[in-house]
Amino acid sequence: MVKVFIPLVLLIAGFSLGLFIKDYSKPKTTPDSTLQITPSLMPTAIPSPTITIVQEDLSTVIQKSIADKYKLTDLGEISVTVGKQTPDFAEGTVSLSDGGGWWLAAKTSGHWKLVDDGNGIVSCEKISPYNFPSSMVPQCVDKQGNLIKK
Repeated sequence: MVKVFIPLVLLIAGFSLGLFIKDYSKPKTTPDSTLQITPSLMPTAIPSPTITIVQEDLSTVIQKSIADKYKLTDLGEISVTVGKQTPDFAEGTVSLSDGGGWWLAAKTSGHWKLVDDGNGIVSCEKISPYNFPSSMVPQCVDKQGNLIKK
């Protein structure tokens, strides 16, 4: 009987000891606790792409517009000078291998647009939709050839 009693006591003692030993390898949770994730276990945020807004170079826009209008293929033969410029309007001169003249541009929908160019007086008809300041266009000529001062 002693032979059976000792292993039984050891078995009960071992089982009891196992109930009282804490297992530190597992997180302790209770019904009210929440599992906390350490920053090293959190997913890494994917960086959003950087968007670069390139502002239009006015001289380049005018140069390309003149080339398109007159069917010129060599941009190197077109020299553009900006005279006056405001946030919405600009004027200047253009030189070509065989001549040159003035140009007027307006910003529409956030982009520069060549409105008119030439050697004579500005056409009132072409610039009227844009309302250029009189400091840039002090006068223009109407369809009948009448000089209109602004």
